Amino acid sequence: TGNKVAETERLLAELSADPAHVEAQIAWSRFLASTGQIDRAAQVAFAAAERQPSNVAVLDQLASIVADAGDRERLLP
Repeated sequence: TGNKVAETERLLAELSADPAHVEAQIAWSRFLASTGQIDRAAQVAFAAAERQPSNVAVLDQLASIVADAGDRERLLP
């Protein structure tokens, strides 16, 4: 399973590097959050929100991160 996680991480990081792939950035943010990397997940989600501020999926991901972290101030860009 370690190889699958590493491969998933590599693929999502590669796909999300393209600013046009906001959906990949959301997936990358979710993956990071699921592995406990809340600060990185927030950074990726905020970057996606800057590109597409009206994208409901991006806003939902940001809300999820803030709710999970329980510390809104720490996650602000």
